[in-house]
Amino acid sequence: MVDRHCHAGTLISAILLLLKQSWRTSINRFAEAMTLFAVACALLYPTFHTGRPWVAYWMLPYPNTMSMWPPARSPLLWDVFAVSTYGTVSALFWFTGLIPDLATLRDRAKYKSPA
Repeated sequence: MVDRHCHAGTLISAILLLLKQSWRTSINRFAEAMTLFAVACALLYPTFHTGRPWVAYWMLPYPNTMSMWPPARSPLLWDVFAVSTYGTVSALFWFTGLIPDLATLRDRAKYKSPA
């Protein structure tokens, strides 16, 4: 369910971008924010599915003293990497859309120059 919402936000944003709609900015912001929220919720699922959320870091490969690694064929491990990759790409897509707004904020800022 969460995965559908992730793709829905990206799909809405991409369709409006491809159609070059001039009114798309606020809807794109909302769609990308919805995607990031859905990705954040999706990151919780592997944590709760372990049954022991306090040891969720066991799903990530990290060097340890016992040389134990998560099994590479585990769907849980693939979920972690797939959701985190999708979250990174969505955050970059969201931030790229915010660059013109951040530039407007920078230009309108009132500040005193040090001198």
